[in-house]
Amino acid sequence: ENKENKENVVVVLNTEKKESDPSQEIVESEKNHMKSSSFFEGIDKRVWPIATSSLLMGCAIGVMAPVMPVFAANIGLSQTELGLVMALIGGTRLIINIPLTSVAERAGRKPLLVFGPLCSSFSIFFTGFSNSLGELLSYRFLTGVSGAAQMIGGQLYLSDISNSANRARTMAPMSAAFSAGMMIGPAIGGVMADSFGIRSPFYFVGFAVLTVAINNYYLLTETKPYADSKHFLRYLSPSSVIGSFKEASYQWSTLLKDRSVLAVICAHTTFWLATAGTQYTLLPFIATQQFGLSLSSVGGIYALMAGANVIFSQPAALISDKFGRKVMLVPGLLLTSVAMALVTFTTTQTQFFSILVIWGIGNAIVGTAPVAYLSDITTNETRAQALAMMRSGGDFGLMLGAGFAGVLSDLTSLNMTMGMNALLVTIATCFFWAFARESNFRSFRVLEKKLNPTQVENNNQVKKK
Repeated sequence: ENKENKENVVVVLNTEKKESDPSQEIVESEKNHMKSSSFFEGIDKRVWPIATSSLLMGCAIGVMAPVMPVFAANIGLSQTELGLVMALIGGTRLIINIPLTSVAERAGRKPLLVFGPLCSSFSIFFTGFSNSLGELLSYRFLTGVSGAAQMIGGQLYLSDISNSANRARTMAPMSAAFSAGMMIGPAIGGVMADSFGIRSPFYFVGFAVLTVAINNYYLLTETKPYADSKHFLRYLSPSSVIGSFKEASYQWSTLLKDRSVLAVICAHTTFWLATAGTQYTLLPFIATQQFGLSLSSVGGIYALMAGANVIFSQPAALISDKFGRKVMLVPGLLLTSVAMALVTFTTTQTQFFSILVIWGIGNAIVGTAPVAYLSDITTNETRAQALAMMRSGGDFGLMLGAGFAGVLSDLTSLNMTMGMNALLVTIATCFFWAFARESNFRSFRVLEKKLNPTQVENNNQVKKK
């Protein structure tokens, strides 16, 4: 039996299944968990426990953001050691994405959504007791593993309960809630550190994240059919982990042969590489050196951009669901690249803050579109590893972005570095526009026809012929 022929048969079967799935999925979403608002119409109610979890997780990270540098200095860490501590979570997620995705496919989504926050609670709480680099690295490593579990479980869970006609709107509340948490977290962390000591935010966050685990355990139901959650820990054994990497290598190589998958992965990776280098690394220097803003005002900048994300994410998701992913993803990427290029040329604070609002809107437009797009063009069998590949690409970009921007800024100038990052995003956007196919316009047409059974049956007869 020729392997190539077998693979072609599989592709044909998956394509037929995928073409007939959207109408059936939309029928189910029409029957269950409906909302009255146009932004949330047809969205499963189980979105909201996930969004609540994301809000608390974002708040937890935001609380620690202003505290960690001071805490590291208090226990005697150098700037280099602090950089190692901060980079460890990204590196951990990059490695752990594949085995945890395999666990989610075998044991289900809910174990990760309970295990992740539970371990995060433990690691963050005991981070407050750290007194050396070794202890801090150990707890940060566990925080990276548990954070990846929460993110993987959440993405796959939302993908399971959504379809091509509402996927972006289903995933947007998770992103908006996380941004809202990141927006209010630093203020809480600063007040607690001033009032109760530098270690108190870690204890507070540890207990807060514990409520996320309890929330997920009682309010969420499993969405993965035939999940073997009783043997959850068995799938974390060394042999299972090694097997998951072998399985992922085959699936990834197969997925990357699809130009649409390759294009959206490149766009997503480049976006986060540029974001890490500009928004997270160089923007504070521009704010303090070019405009003389204080550190608290810099925090306000990030709150402003996060606020734009919260406000515009759901409208952008509605447009994405209605008119297609490319229609939103391409303008969103171009908007962020324009903001990156222009921000260093602003001469007044009014211009500077206006560009930041545009930047925040661009981030909101991009939002969950890459994840929704990739979920649309993959099958149930390949979707989990496709999303794992996208997360790994984003983590890789986050790890390299800051270093790339720092080196380039030292060799050239701040303006040149921002412009180069903008150019990279523009090139990735053009590649995506040229080679990626639209993913969801067909399913939305089915929804607009209100699922006329006669029409659906006629379509199925045409396919058979």
